[in-house]
Amino acid sequence: MTESKHWMVGRILVAVLMLLLWTPGILWADIWSDLANQYVKLKSWIQTIRTFPHRYPQKERTWHSKYDPLIVQISRRYRLHPALVKAVIHAESNFDAFSISHKGAMGLMQLMPATAEMLGVRDAFDPRDNIDGGCRYLSELLDEFGSLKKALIAYNAGPEVARTLVRIPRETRGYVKRVIWLYRQYWAYGLSYQGH
Repeated sequence: MTESKHWMVGRILVAVLMLLLWTPGILWADIWSDLANQYVKLKSWIQTIRTFPHRYPQKERTWHSKYDPLIVQISRRYRLHPALVKAVIHAESNFDAFSISHKGAMGLMQLMPATAEMLGVRDAFDPRDNIDGGCRYLSELLDEFGSLKKALIAYNAGPEVARTLVRIPRETRGYVKRVIWLYRQYWAYGLSYQGH
């Protein structure tokens, strides 16, 4: 290659470099902005996937539980929709009648010892007693707060948190969303006052 051709190639490279560095102020800003938006969407989607799906019911495994007839019978007594009661049980204990939380909540509807005593629950690990106490408590909370979200906040974090709505724990916010999602799924799937 002759010296003039080297010089010409050098000028072309410098011109391309100048074009890339000078013009794209707006172009590069748009590209970086789009990339940042896509990253935020992807991060949000990944966080949602990590938080929820593995905890939601699989159609063939947990849409029906052996407690469904009991749930329908007791929820009718307290004027609650069975799909709501089943959603609470699913979120609280995943249908494990002998479940004990790290805070000491017991049974299917995860009643705290003081709450169980207040409700007159003799055996928190007996499904009938536990569901009866949990339904009565949930019904009282719905009557007091007049809102499903507030009643669920009170059920999970205590009535005082629901009264003030100050510093609602992150776990409780997730719990409320999860119960409402499960409630809709069970309702759509056909759990009703007549059973399935």
